[in-house]
Amino acid sequence: MSWSDGVLTASRQDTNVTANLSVTANFAINTYTLSYSAATGGSIVGSSTQVVSYGSSGTTVTATPSTGYHFVSWSDGVATASRQDTNVTANLSVTANFAINTYAVTASAGANGSASPASQVVTYGANATVTVTPAVGYHIATITVDGSPVAANSPVLFTNVTAGHVVAATFAVNTFAITPTSGAGGSVTPSTVQTVPYGGSATFQITPNAGFRIGTVVIDGTNIGTPTSYTFANVSATHTISATFVQAFTITVSSGANGTISPGTQTLDVGSQMAFAVVPNAGYHIATLTVDSVSIAPTGTVVFNNLSANHTLSATFAPDVISVTTTYTITAAAGANGVVSPLSQTVNSGDNATVTVTPNTGYHIAAILVDGSPTTAVSPVVLTNVTAPHTVSATFAINTYSLAPTAGPNGTISPSTTQTVDYGATATFTITPNVGYHIATVTVDGSPVAATSPMVLSNVTADHTVVVTFSATPKVNTTVTIQSDSYSVAFPHTFILTGLLTPGAYLDPVVVEVQKPNQSPSVPWSYSSNRLCYETVGGSGHWWYRYAPLLRGTYHFRARFLGDATRNPSVSSVIAVVVH
Repeated sequence: MSWSDGVLTASRQDTNVTANLSVTANFAINTYTLSYSAATGGSIVGSSTQVVSYGSSGTTVTATPSTGYHFVSWSDGVATASRQDTNVTANLSVTANFAINTYAVTASAGANGSASPASQVVTYGANATVTVTPAVGYHIATITVDGSPVAANSPVLFTNVTAGHVVAATFAVNTFAITPTSGAGGSVTPSTVQTVPYGGSATFQITPNAGFRIGTVVIDGTNIGTPTSYTFANVSATHTISATFVQAFTITVSSGANGTISPGTQTLDVGSQMAFAVVPNAGYHIATLTVDSVSIAPTGTVVFNNLSANHTLSATFAPDVISVTTTYTITAAAGANGVVSPLSQTVNSGDNATVTVTPNTGYHIAAILVDGSPTTAVSPVVLTNVTAPHTVSATFAINTYSLAPTAGPNGTISPSTTQTVDYGATATFTITPNVGYHIATVTVDGSPVAATSPMVLSNVTADHTVVVTFSATPKVNTTVTIQSDSYSVAFPHTFILTGLLTPGAYLDPVVVEVQKPNQSPSVPWSYSSNRLCYETVGGSGHWWYRYAPLLRGTYHFRARFLGDATRNPSVSSVIAVVVH
């Protein structure tokens, strides 16, 4: 309040009055401030600061949450977001409080797996993870989020969550392929790829065709022998099974009483050989012997060679008849370098006899004579149904072998043609490189040996090839000299030049070159001689040359070695000869 004359105090006492005074006391109504503010997560809509007279009302304000938040209450307990304060009698300062939204993410799993966590609370804008784990032997079949399919992968990730979600997973058992294969001559059954669930099993039969047997059964690359069936149990991976078959034939054996055939019935691979012993009991003999129902001689051994079909072998036996038996002597003889056995044997009439012919090492059978007549030179010699004495004689010849030499360019090998040598012999080859070349390699049957000559093959027991090659030999440096430094002779006498060539030999092509008096140094040298006589002095060639001057003056001479296949060219120093 204040007085009309400007006094501001409500109480007053006017003193030292000197005039009339008329004043009025002035009054104003009280006013109050209303303050509204928002905490984190929202804002105020309306006037956040209001000045209100005593007993009056403020204007409406509303607490508005930000996205992802919701209104909680005002700090003075008012629970409604919008408010209007009435009958104001004091200042007011209040704050609108907000809270962030939260959402539930739930997960469920079908049989044979799990989803974790089953439930989680996620704040607005945060991330969430659900881990889907199949049981051993299973895999994720489907995953749905809020009822819609998503990729069947774990984990399931939610980013910037703004709503609740439901995750559901199902699982399916793993399956594995078992692949069968079979070679010709049989089958693996079932023959198609089998799909087997985890932990399951599958059985395959291995069946050879008629005339075949199982060769190998291979499981996942490993040979397991020759079973007729195989079961994959508790399957947890893919597998392969393969079988091969081998052509085989059966020799069916049967024998009557009083004797045996051994071994019994056999199943053998194609191309096999098998001998069967036909043995009568004591006091009995072979009465009949048949192969494939065809009678053969009643021998004690039946041999099947290079088997290519099924066969039958059967024998019957009969008691011996005591009678006087006629016998015959079989005698055998061998030439040098081999033996025959037995040298003598006694054979009952009608029986067979066998003579084994064995050459010494390095020899072969040259000829076999039976009773003086040639027969096949193969051991053993079998005499069937003997009804007379016989003689068997064998001769032998040494084995021979071919030695084939070959020489590359720039040299020779001698002998150069294929040589035939006896077993155990020694062969010598002389290897000669051309001038300027040397032996580079010597190989025998493709393997290197010492590159020297002669090349010797000792104790020959097989055919051989000998191949030689040659390489160029680096040339040797040479030195040609004139032994005298200078001469002085009277015209018209002749004089002799001498010198050495190192290394050198008789008739090396050394030439002497001359520049005659009054010739300019630019005039080329001219040959005075193109071949000189020599004598050998140690490793050098000693040469000399007689020269007859036609003019007085100073002559210049030098010697030149032109070079050859093994030595480099060389030029001597120059000497002067004064003809006065």
